[in-house]
Amino acid sequence: MVVGSWDAAGIIDKVLIYALSLMSAGSSIFLFVFSRYIQESERRSIVRMTCGLAALALVVTVLRVPIIAGALGGDMASMWDMSLLQFVLQSSEGHAVALRSVGLALIFSLSADLSAARIAGLVGSLLVAVSFAFTGHSVELGFLPRLLVAVHLVGVSYWVGAFYPLRGLTRGADLRRIATIMKRFGDIALFVVGALILAGALLLWIVLETPLALFASDYGRLLAVKLLFVVGLLSLAAANKLILTPALLTGDISASARLRISIDAELALGAIILTVTAVLTTVSGPPALD
Repeated sequence: MVVGSWDAAGIIDKVLIYALSLMSAGSSIFLFVFSRYIQESERRSIVRMTCGLAALALVVTVLRVPIIAGALGGDMASMWDMSLLQFVLQSSEGHAVALRSVGLALIFSLSADLSAARIAGLVGSLLVAVSFAFTGHSVELGFLPRLLVAVHLVGVSYWVGAFYPLRGLTRGADLRRIATIMKRFGDIALFVVGALILAGALLLWIVLETPLALFASDYGRLLAVKLLFVVGLLSLAAANKLILTPALLTGDISASARLRISIDAELALGAIILTVTAVLTTVSGPPALD
């Protein structure tokens, strides 16, 4: 597996797209679900962060078009070649860029404190997640893998997008309110993560074709590394729900600090997982496409 300069540029851009898009989409979902539990100052802070992430996500999303054009042409000048840019825009990657851009634009509506704005933000979040089904290897594998990718990433958005809002809330003094939000988040996450895991497992079954492929190809080995980090992320989430949330309910002040540390660790693991995913979808193909 050789990574060239254009591959490296594509991987870096993908990591930023994944992280910024999914966190902005997930924070928008968080606001929709938990708006009645948070204070106005907290809402404003989360909205500012969400819109900032969406703006950055829009920049790196649009940047993906000239990067692909440059990779196709093999030089910097190709990044501005109109025929190559038009080719990319008319491809599935171009469709993904357009759909994701619309979704991110809808997320900006959260700056208006209206119920309709929260609904628009939710729709935008779903469009952002669905946009990834128009890219990568799932495009070549048919409708079912694309549907599974969309379901999987809606679940990922809900999970990773809540990290920053939840981390901010842990600095509050009302431990019972924090615990109530954490408990509700965890209860919903049981179903969301369940759907995420099911969709991911079915997708693995399709792209690997056989369990042995997990160790017999570069794609499989990278996927195995990703799964190890996913297990670590799930373990931290379980500890948050089963240990730290009950501690908050009992008024244990130290639980807030421990929860922030746990969320920081989840953020770090999430970044690693997204980086491995970017490599997987850029320089290595699944056995199902061999």
